[in-house]
Amino acid sequence: MTTLNLPVLSRGNATECNFSLQPNTQSFESPLNKTVQTYELPGAKWLFTATWQNLNQADARIFKAWLASLRGMAGRFYANDLAHKTPSGCISGTLSVNAAAAAGASAISALSSLISTSNILLPGDYFQVGTELKIVTAAASTNGSGVAAISFEPPLRTALTGTESITYNTPLAIFRLNDDKQDNFNFDPERRPSITLSSTEVFS
Repeated sequence: MTTLNLPVLSRGNATECNFSLQPNTQSFESPLNKTVQTYELPGAKWLFTATWQNLNQADARIFKAWLASLRGMAGRFYANDLAHKTPSGCISGTLSVNAAAAAGASAISALSSLISTSNILLPGDYFQVGTELKIVTAAASTNGSGVAAISFEPPLRTALTGTESITYNTPLAIFRLNDDKQDNFNFDPERRPSITLSSTEVFS
């Protein structure tokens, strides 16, 4: 199936959005002395929940048609943090990976068209490389060659060759619905319906 974009509505953005990172960990508590060991595993995933309130009838029909096209948990769609689609840093122009990076890395070298510029990306900004969505954890600045070190979470799932482009405006991840019962709003001639989507990132 084709990976869908969120439906385009006349009201624009959602009224509420929760976008969070769910780490993948395991914990073991010793039955003998109660010491605890916690292990971090690969596979941290983004969680996306959003609510569109008081939809007009036209937007509600668009949303119902979009949900039908998604076919429940079988479908996939693109989404991001709807409250932070563009960086707070001063980045502009091109940005690309500048050196190979191994799977599991949480920092990359990037080449920007901005030279000797502070704060091109700030903590909390997002970027996308390949199909992976990352959140910046430390301010990134370029040197006289336009090279910047970017720290981020979650770590890379796949290795980078050093030639990949980086998307920083409206970076996206791929999601699926958490269940098949989310087409759960009714048309009421006296009231405007609302819809909430609850979804989890899937890896391609």
